[in-house]
Amino acid sequence: MFPENKIVYQIFESLGSVVLADSEDQLEAFTIITSLMAPYYAILETISTWAIDEGISRKNASHYTAAMFGALSLIAQNLKNGEVSELITESMTSGGLNELAMKTLDHHGGFKNIKTALKKVKKKLT
Repeated sequence: MFPENKIVYQIFESLGSVVLADSEDQLEAFTIITSLMAPYYAILETISTWAIDEGISRKNASHYTAAMFGALSLIAQNLKNGEVSELITESMTSGGLNELAMKTLDHHGGFKNIKTALKKVKKKLT
């Protein structure tokens, strides 16, 4: 939220977390981040569809996937220092499943594509 407004803050705080921006530029960056809602849901749907193909019901696949990502988001939200990169390292064991998935996605440009999308959204706004 920018500029800070006590009444607006209280309204949004009742709905969830409120992050105060220090400037218009920061507010724009937060706005750009919201453009990843549909891609986020597409990730959940992709995972759920894979689980369905593995024999899990749609309801259970969607519920489990959303619950797992919700829990992971809560852990990241509660970081005192905001260093999400620490969670990446902590969640992988050498030669493990998370490391394999991480390397596979990274090798195929999964994470670079997110930044590319954010840059394109920013360009559209400016």
